[in-house]
Parts: sequence; structure tokens; C-alpha cells
Amino acid sequence: SSCCSACSRSSFAASGSWSSRAAAGGPGRGRAHAGMAGAITAQDIARQNMVNFTRGIESSADQAGLRFLAQAGIPADGMLSFLKRMQDAELARPTGSEYTRTHPLTQDRIEAVQEAVDKSPLRGRPMPAGYDDMFARMRAKLFGFTEPQSVARVYPPSDTSIPAQYARAIAAYRNNIFADALGRTDALIKAEPRNPYYLELRGQILLETGRLAEARPYYERALALLPGEPLLLIPLAQTKIDRGSDAELRSAIRDLERASVDPEQTPPIVWRLLGTAYGKVGDMGKAALALAEDNLARGDRRNARAQVDRALQLLPRGSPGWRRAQDLQRQAEDRPG
Repeated sequence: SSCCSACSRSSFAASGSWSSRAAAGGPGRGRAHAGMAGAITAQDIARQNMVNFTRGIESSADQAGLRFLAQAGIPADGMLSFLKRMQDAELARPTGSEYTRTHPLTQDRIEAVQEAVDKSPLRGRPMPAGYDDMFARMRAKLFGFTEPQSVARVYPPSDTSIPAQYARAIAAYRNNIFADALGRTDALIKAEPRNPYYLELRGQILLETGRLAEARPYYERALALLPGEPLLLIPLAQTKIDRGSDAELRSAIRDLERASVDPEQTPPIVWRLLGTAYGKVGDMGKAALALAEDNLARGDRRNARAQVDRALQLLPRGSPGWRRAQDLQRQAEDRPG
């Protein structure tokens, strides 16, 4: 590439200057200086190759974003506007030269996206029906959870929209005003009884205030509307494990196993809950395996090895769980810590 060519030319120039100094300083110094020049050249080339690689990934991400927007029927005008705003911010606060940047120059990105926008039949069209409302609700949820103290300012009392009510309900919950939070959530559920996110919110408030039995039906109703959703299966299982019967514990295990289809993407809390549930029903081999997964996911290699050894002793040799324990044993040995 042109960047690598420039890098090579700079390196050869550096080598020449080192050689001139070496000639003045004698053969021994010349060899030392030449070796140092070679090391600098290799480092520079490696660094620039990494920069070019990272730029390529970012450019590919931009192109993927354009494809996803087109597939969803969303014009890319917003992406173009965002890049232009980012460029304005960069011009106000320069961050480095083109040579050392890991991202493509923003102007290059703008030109690529501008070309796609100009060719797109979606250019200038409004967002698909419902998207603005979805975005408003998403924004309200983020404000409620991350900036509860700002909700009253962003959503004044005169704003009676659903997003404003949603933000106020979450902010009340985050500020530990639970009675108010539940009342506001009830009003949202009454307005939209088939909205799984309102049902989930009420379940979460009840669960985290220790009212597990009351929380369960709200998670069940939400899950009926969003079947298989892991973020609903996990708390639902949690409501069943606490002082649950054997049948409830086994139901919780099924929920958690559905939420842990991909072990590499499973949150550690799933393994902790599975370890608890398996232990309560007396399946100590699977309990040890689940706790090994939990410890390894959290980086606790020492306890992971201990639980793996226990699982290998208790699980039937050759069973899927036993084979998984062998995999975890290798991972626990390979990982540092």
C-alpha cells in the first residue's frame, strides 16, 4: 500500500543516515548502528501494517452498517450526518497525523458514505413507521437507568408521552422509590398490557426488592410475548430457585439451560444459578461443572480447576458433561492467573 511504501522509504532514509554516522565512527559502531536501524525499520513496518489492518476493519464495518441500514429500509442520511459531526469535533481537537491513525480519515469515510447515500433509493425518506417511537422509548429507558437524576429535567411534568412516563418509572426505581415506581409501571401496563418490557420492569422491581413470588408471573407473561429471551429466562429461573420445590428447581434448570446455549456467551450469573439449582436437587457433578464455568468466566482459574476436578470425579465418564469438564480443564490450564 502507499502507507507501507512511505514507511519503507522513510526506513531506507533512516538506514542511510545511520550508515553515514557508522562510517565516521568505525566498523564496530557501524555494525551496531546498522542493526539498530534494521530494528527501527521492522518496528515501523509492523506498526504501520497493524494500522492499515485496523483501518481496513473499520472501513468494512462502515460498509456493513450501510448494508444493514438498507436491509432494514432505513436511509443512511443519519450515518452521514453523524460522521460529519464527528469530523467537526476532530477539527476542533486534532488527535494525530494521518500516518499514525488506526481509523480511516473521517473525510474518507464521509466520501464513501456520501456515495452510498447518493445512490440509494432510500435517500431523504422518513424513517419506517414506528422507528421514531421505538427510539424515543429506548432513549427514555437509557436516561432512566443511567441518569435518573436528569429525568425530571429532560422530561418535564408537561410531557405526558409514553416515553416520559417510562423514564419516570425507571428513575423512581433507580432512586429506590419503589412504591412510586410500581405505581407508574402499573399505569404503563394498563396502557399497553402486551408490552413485554413494562412487564419485565415490574418483575425486576419486585425481584430486586425480595418479592420473588410476586415477580414470577410478570416474567412469565413477558416471556410468553418474547419466547426464549435469555434476559427473561434468567430472572424467571431466579424466582423459582429460592425456596423452590423440586419441580420448580428442575423447571429453573430448564430455563437456565435454554439461556446458556452458547457457553462462551453465557453471563456468569447463569452458571452460578445453575450450580445452586443442581446442588439443591442433589446433582453434585453438574453443580461442580456449572461452578467451574462460573469461575472460569470470572477469571478465577484456581477455583475453576478445583471444580473441574470435582466434576470429572462425579460425572459419568464419556458423558457430555464429563467431556465439557475436560474442555474446561484445558482452558483453566492455558489461561494465565
